[in-house]
Amino acid sequence: INCSSVDMNKLSKIFEARLFSLAPSLHAYSNHNDLESRIRILAMQLGKKIESKQQDHAFYTSGKSRQQIIESKLGKPMVEEILALVLKVKTIQRMSFNNFLSREGNCTGRSCLGGSCLFLPKALSSKRLLVPGIPLAMKNIYLNTRLLDAFSKTNSAKTQESLLALLDAVQWSALIEEIKHNIYHFEMWEKSQEELKSARSSILL
Repeated sequence: INCSSVDMNKLSKIFEARLFSLAPSLHAYSNHNDLESRIRILAMQLGKKIESKQQDHAFYTSGKSRQQIIESKLGKPMVEEILALVLKVKTIQRMSFNNFLSREGNCTGRSCLGGSCLFLPKALSSKRLLVPGIPLAMKNIYLNTRLLDAFSKTNSAKTQESLLALLDAVQWSALIEEIKHNIYHFEMWEKSQEELKSARSSILL
């Protein structure tokens, strides 16, 4: 490694400062009898710290290692099921978004056909579950998205430790069952709406 004299001086000063801060007393710091062992210990500590940072960086920039960790923790079948459910919910949201907006009222928003963009109304919160005019089946698809929220956080975890902590903290099986329940009731509600629309058309004819 090519280092300039300025870099070496800066490094030696940092090293000296660390030796001083780790010494229990001034006498211990000034003792040259164990200086070599103290330097060796400090070098090992710094080396481990640098290695840890490099591993975190490699984890943060590698989607493959992240995916491997998730699959090893949850199991590949569960991860595939989660991805399929997330895709299905997002597809439903995209296809029914204008219907959702028209029912809610008193909010601004726009959607793009084909899902190229999706701008949700501002202030999505639990209070909006109380908006009258939106069927519960539709509210749950748009506002009760705990599985989607939890899984999206796995992509923002910056270290392996934080990812593992998240995977352990979430009750994935319960959230999977919840989203399946929401999808089923939304599809049943949507089917009933189509049947009602068809019946009204028949009456008009």
